[in-house]
Amino acid sequence: MYSTDKDKYYRGWFWGYEETRGLKVVCLSVQGSASVVAPLLLNLSSRSVMLDRAEHLLHDHYGGKDYWNTRRSMVFAKHLRVMGDMFRTKYLNSSDEKDRTWYSEDWRNMKFQHVLVLMC
Repeated sequence: MYSTDKDKYYRGWFWGYEETRGLKVVCLSVQGSASVVAPLLLNLSSRSVMLDRAEHLLHDHYGGKDYWNTRRSMVFAKHLRVMGDMFRTKYLNSSDEKDRTWYSEDWRNMKFQHVLVLMC
């Protein structure tokens, strides 16, 4: 939430930087692809632009083959996977072997299988 102070500066959550403020603020709400915002940004006379919550903008190839290949290739660091495995074993009685969720260092070798899990 942003509001004006006594000096007419806009203040709010600027990533924790208290002295960051704006004098002229124009709000725009966008949902969709980044290409919707690009023409607006290219035609500005402003010296700076803040895109608050820019992660909500989707790139134009969201959901395409390259997008999902990139997403699947991202993995947690090995030390975090080890910690997760220890947690699963200790608290969930779970392991890759029991759950048949084997891990491969090469993500391209990991194949997804639809399974039906019955909880009794």
